[in-house]
Formats: sequence, C-alpha cells, structure tokens
Amino acid sequence: MPGETTPPSGADASDAAWPHLGRTAGHAGFTPSVTVGDPDRQWAVEMDGILTTPTVAAGPVYVTRGQPTGDGPTATLEAYRLADGTEQWTRSLGSSFEFNAPLSNHRPAYHRGTLYVTAGDGVVAVDAESGDRYWRATPVALINDPPVVTDTGVYITAFQPTRLVCPAHDGRERWRYPSSGTPTEGDGAVVGDRVYTATRRDGLACLDASDGRERWLYDGGVSYGTSLAATDEYVVHHGAGHVEAVRPDGSSAWQSEMAEASVRPAIAEETAYVATLEGYAVAFDLETGEERWRNALEPFEYAQGTIPVVTDDALLVLRVGEGRVTVYALERSSGDVAWRNSRSVDRARGPIPASDDYLFLSRSRSSGGSRGTIADGTDSTATLAAYQ
Repeated sequence: MPGETTPPSGADASDAAWPHLGRTAGHAGFTPSVTVGDPDRQWAVEMDGILTTPTVAAGPVYVTRGQPTGDGPTATLEAYRLADGTEQWTRSLGSSFEFNAPLSNHRPAYHRGTLYVTAGDGVVAVDAESGDRYWRATPVALINDPPVVTDTGVYITAFQPTRLVCPAHDGRERWRYPSSGTPTEGDGAVVGDRVYTATRRDGLACLDASDGRERWLYDGGVSYGTSLAATDEYVVHHGAGHVEAVRPDGSSAWQSEMAEASVRPAIAEETAYVATLEGYAVAFDLETGEERWRNALEPFEYAQGTIPVVTDDALLVLRVGEGRVTVYALERSSGDVAWRNSRSVDRARGPIPASDDYLFLSRSRSSGGSRGTIADGTDSTATLAAYQ
C-alpha cells in the first residue's frame, strides 16, 4: 500500500547505463560514455508475447513483457543478466499488458535500486535485485507513459484527461498538475528542481518539482509536441511544423521550420537531433537553430516509433519497414551512415546503447505478418537481443 514502505536508497545507475526513457530524467537521449561500432550479436532470448524497450541499470537488463494468456496478455516484469541473457527473475504485475505506441508505457524506470513501472491503472515499485514488490499506487485511471523518477519524486503522466502526478517514493501522492482546467500534453521532463511539460492551451509550463507550482508558462504561438527533451540549458520540442528551443527562464532561444512529424528530439552537447517518422534525420545547432545536416533513411514512409539516440560517436535511428527493421548509425558531425544493421522482423523497440558498449534491442514478429507498433501480443513472439 502507498505510504507503508519507502524503498531503500540503493546503487545509482552508472554513467554508461540507460535507466529510463531518454536515459536522463530530462529525456535528453544522450550517453557520452558509450561507443558502439558496427556490432555483432552476442546473445538473444526468445519468448512469447511482446516486449517494451529495454532498461539497463546496475547490471541487469529489464523489460516488461506482454505474456499471452487465454484472457489476453498479462504484464510481467523480467530481469536478464547483461553478459549472457540468463533470466534472473520474473514477476507478474497483476494487470493486463496494454501497449501504447510509441512511448512503451510499461517500460520500467530505475532509480537507486528500485524499479518503477506502470501496470494498468497504477504504478508498482519493486526491488531491482530481487523483483520483490514494495508498493502499488493507483493515483489515476490510465497512465500513458513510463514514470520519470528522480530524488525529488516519481512523475506520472495520466491520460483521459491528461494530468501530471507526483507521488513520493513511498507511493503517496504529493501534487498533480493541473488540479483542474486544461490538461497537460504528454510526459514531463525533469531537470534538477524543474519539471517541464506541454499543455493543450498555454504551450510549455515549468513547474517546481517539490510542489507542482507554476514557475512560468510559455506560448511561442505554435503547436506543441507531446514529448520534450531538456538539459540544464535548453528545453527542445518538436511540434506541428517546427522545432523550438526554450531557455530555463522561459524565453525562446530559436524556432526552425520542420514539416515532418517526430516523437521526441535528442540533445547532445551543442546539437539537437530529430528523427522524423517519414525517415529524415536532422541535426540543429543548439545555440542558433541552424540546420547542420539532413539525411533521408529508408524506408521513405511513415514508421511510428522512430526516436533518435546519441552515443559518444554516433546518432542511432531505428527504421521499421515491411517485415524488416534497420538500425542506422550516423556520423554526428555529418549525418553520413557509418553502419546499418537489419533484421527480418515486424516490430522493434530501441536501440539502447549501454554498459561495455552493448547495444540492446527488443523485437517481435506477428504470425499475422503485421508491422504495426500497436498489437495485443497474443499472436507474437519476441526477442531480447544484445549486440557488441
């Protein structure tokens, strides 16, 4: 029950880990500690159902699986050894697996020895080493995105209507935003004592992480995307027809036109990266907004779930085609293709670059041959794969 157990403060994720969505609580999508060359497959684990994007922290690889049953897929949280893929533990989350593309809503988030994962109408906290449950909280009817967890709290995005809810680490609700009125739009990005979120009416909102109080509202006169990437210096978002960077004080740094749609940008050092659903990878100067380069990646068609990931030496982009998925590695300075790796499957989640220069990917194949990113998992088999 919420409030009865506060998880102990365990080991924090290493610099080379990928503990939750976008790696940092601000979803920057950048890991400077990992270099991934053209990799070879080291191990693969096959199973029934479908998988979320992997989470890598403090040793194991964690995924949530939609395990097929006669009543539909159920959500199970599973841990696998990083070195060889040996299963370490699996725990039922006590709920159905309702997959939400493209943000992989059941994906676990790791923070100081504890995993936080959405399960139906609630959030579950479990010990990352054993899988034992600490608590389950049900603050909202439907949770749309993975939790964002920092030392200041557990941030949850609810759906219908959308609200940003902050429980304490023991599961007790501390605040929600907005308490009434116009809902938020998508998941929050947390940097230090600030929470950034998009709203349907006012554009971007900056909240105090401790109590949800509005610090500022910003409306640049354009449509705001649902997912943000934030660092100490900029908040970058991609809405309908534009990419924009906003400073932490709520002032606009720049706006650049961009007609194609995307899910979430990435920020790495002096560059903002966007991978569009139509197949373009684009780099922008983070200070000026000037487009540095653009590259078109096959297939040249709409493919939901394309999110950029940045390592020390490359921009990684996943593209989904008819019965085939490809990971592209682009040179960060030029956008030229350094390598590509393709597999004959219908869907994939990732890639996730992490410890010891590994690259992790979950992929699935439907017996019906569908390549859609939303599936109930009853007709699918999945593979968790590690490349190095």
